[in-house]
Amino acid sequence: MKLPIHGKKFTPCPEYKGKAVCVDVTPLRLYETKDGPREKFKFVFEVDLERPDGGRHAVWSMPMTLSNHENSNLMKFMKEWTGQALTREEQELLDTEDLIGRPAEMVVINDFKNGVTYANIKLIMPDKSGNPLKPSSKFVRTKDRQAGVVSASSTGGHQVPHRAVGIVDHGMVRVHTGRHKGQELRELSTEAVQGLVEHWLPIAAANDRPTDEDKRLVAALEWWQSKQIKEQENCPY
Repeated sequence: MKLPIHGKKFTPCPEYKGKAVCVDVTPLRLYETKDGPREKFKFVFEVDLERPDGGRHAVWSMPMTLSNHENSNLMKFMKEWTGQALTREEQELLDTEDLIGRPAEMVVINDFKNGVTYANIKLIMPDKSGNPLKPSSKFVRTKDRQAGVVSASSTGGHQVPHRAVGIVDHGMVRVHTGRHKGQELRELSTEAVQGLVEHWLPIAAANDRPTDEDKRLVAALEWWQSKQIKEQENCPY
């Protein structure tokens, strides 16, 4: 990712092979797919690499729907992570919250697109070392960092429990207009976000028939504005 929306540079996880541990299950949010909007989430893992600020580097999984269909990304991911396919009973009892703190062995690779570096999980395996990586306690979960409520609607098929639902991550809202269409807000530079605030937001806010995409982006940009004001006033976030 290029820059998070608070203006400080985000450093993606370097390429890595070794121990990891799940530290978050992100809130559901809508993704545009070939089959229409779908609610998805991501797993977040800390790896055993220290950042300059003393925390650990983290890496995010691909977006996944809450489906226990055998061909779903979630079930494929769980098979790799646990080393075997989940039984029907395990699928029915699966709660993604219970996976926080679960260790893994992982390979992370870096991909480059339009001058931006992205860290991606290339391979995940069960940790069989007998000395698994533990959460550092320095990672703050998305639901504890963000504010706002969104309902979790059914996306069809078999669903599994997911208690980490209900918090909007404004930085993950996808821009649907202009030159940055298709990018998440947190992927934009501060200048690009400010441009949306100055040129797009006033028009969208005055629209008496906004689309759902408009509403999400308006809320995200207004949140960004309020955060900038707090930072300028040296208020804690």
